[in-house]
Amino acid sequence: METHPSLSAPALALLAAFLAAGCDSDSEVTPTSTGGAGGEPPTGGSGGSTTTSGGGGAGGGISTGGSGGSGGSGGAGGDGGSVPSGQVVQLEILSGPSQVLGHSVEAMPNGDAVLLGRFTNQFVLDGQTLSSVGLTDLFLTRLDRNGSYAWTKALGTPQWDDDLGALAVGPSGDVLIAGSVYDDIDFGGGVMTIQGTQIVAARYDANGQHLWSTSWGGPYAESIHDAAIDASGNMLLVGNAYGQVDFGGGPIGSSNNFDLFVVKLAANGAHLWSKSYGTPATETTISVGVDPTGAVSLCGRLEGPTDFGGGPLSPGADALFAAKLDGAGNHLWSRTFGGTSALCFDVVGGPAGEVVVAGRSNEGAAYVVDGQSWSNAGGFDVFVTKLDGAAGAHAWSAVWGGPDIDGLTFDHSQLAVDGGGNVVVGGVTYGGIDFGDGPLAVVGQADGFVVRLSSSGQQLWSHVLGASDYDHVYGVATTLANEVLAVGRFEGSWSFGGQATATDIDGFLLRLSP
Repeated sequence: METHPSLSAPALALLAAFLAAGCDSDSEVTPTSTGGAGGEPPTGGSGGSTTTSGGGGAGGGISTGGSGGSGGSGGAGGDGGSVPSGQVVQLEILSGPSQVLGHSVEAMPNGDAVLLGRFTNQFVLDGQTLSSVGLTDLFLTRLDRNGSYAWTKALGTPQWDDDLGALAVGPSGDVLIAGSVYDDIDFGGGVMTIQGTQIVAARYDANGQHLWSTSWGGPYAESIHDAAIDASGNMLLVGNAYGQVDFGGGPIGSSNNFDLFVVKLAANGAHLWSKSYGTPATETTISVGVDPTGAVSLCGRLEGPTDFGGGPLSPGADALFAAKLDGAGNHLWSRTFGGTSALCFDVVGGPAGEVVVAGRSNEGAAYVVDGQSWSNAGGFDVFVTKLDGAAGAHAWSAVWGGPDIDGLTFDHSQLAVDGGGNVVVGGVTYGGIDFGDGPLAVVGQADGFVVRLSSSGQQLWSHVLGASDYDHVYGVATTLANEVLAVGRFEGSWSFGGQATATDIDGFLLRLSP
């Protein structure tokens, strides 16, 4: 026999209110009390104050706000707490008896971080002892926001592996690493024989399993500076080559000079298209980006007249170029900007098709875009410029600098754009820097910085990290939840978001709230 418990007095009152409403299923009963709002971390809010008070929200930890309080009799639950913008929600220190540093970082679709770093000798990561086979080796690892590692790999050759550093993550979580090496290397599919300096690329699935790896080039010098993956999983590679290189569609490039190249490959590594651009002078390309439509963005520095498909661009009053191609490699637009001595280090295709570029201006030379000029404050200054995606028109620029060196670093990904079009830049300052809210002083000899801007170029928040000696931000990325990831190196004592002391040069991974 089924039994029914007796009803409490508050429950009988609620039932009476329901019956008074005519038992209409669409009728709404007004709560008799409201639960307390969850508080800001680390404590929850107080509960409601009628018949049965709502419990306060649980206190938020460093990474999440408090959960909402339970409602009183008929009361609504309280709202959860929140983490303020730009706060550290994760700090991982990478330390070994010798040098360890974070080089590049990208975000998995679920928010996990994929970190590419460098080390000498050996160090222990996630319980694994990684041993170098050369002068500097690489490690590639995936870890979640709680610091749990999914997988870790050590990669390297008997030589320096400083030019193997391009990193990208695809929509399914596939991981691409690319660059150039000077000796035989095994990415997991067997040893590849390398002649001279050759371009290499390897792709892993989300679980770190080797999918494929390959090499291109001949006896001369070739290099890859950057890589990107589009929404369909296709890959873009940019770099320089001395002589001709065949990526699968026939030789491209000149026979006796450095030209820049752009290559698009399918997810399985099959050649889709490849192009080279050059003049009798040495060309340099630095970065590649891709927007949600698959359009390709490029930036770099001109050393002679160069035609990306819309007519020659010449390095006169402006020495930098930005160009946009469609997904098939056809020219959409190209332009110059920057003044006579600036360097463009990074480009990203934004969510609305915009093109965002970042780099540095040099001492004694102004940064110039379409007649608008920003004077150099001393040493190197940092610039960020947003260009309209349709035709490359100038939308806005921000330029920052102090009395000493401020800047980004060659062949590192220190620019990111999130799904809302907000811009994140990481770099280093030697003399302090002002992003708009007043000067941020350096604590050590040089400090890394991270700054987040709105889609219109307004500062949202900024940090100078401030280890006691040298620290640099070498890579930034954003998650689908718009959190900010930053990696780099430090020496001395670290106190930003936690305490640590470097044994030599140590690496770090930061996760910051939006």
